[in-house]
Amino acid sequence: MNVILPTWFKGRQGKTESAGDNRLKLTGPNLVEAVIGIRAAEPGGWHGFVRKDADGADLDATHTALPDQNEAWSAAFEMFRNRFVA
Repeated sequence: MNVILPTWFKGRQGKTESAGDNRLKLTGPNLVEAVIGIRAAEPGGWHGFVRKDADGADLDATHTALPDQNEAWSAAFEMFRNRFVA
């Protein structure tokens, strides 16, 4: 999984570690620990989501399918930022 980390996340010294298939655990100084991820959408595309823990329920998810994995990861990072950082 080759995820492009947003500049704001790197600037906050955020760290990622695998939390399962297509999921990342996000940690860092002054950041709430959470999990973001992507999943395949029907009939095609990808959804991004954010959770409090790897096996928990989605706190937020994209409503429409995004055309590629990079856009879904970007959306997941943005949902994390809006929910826990802003």
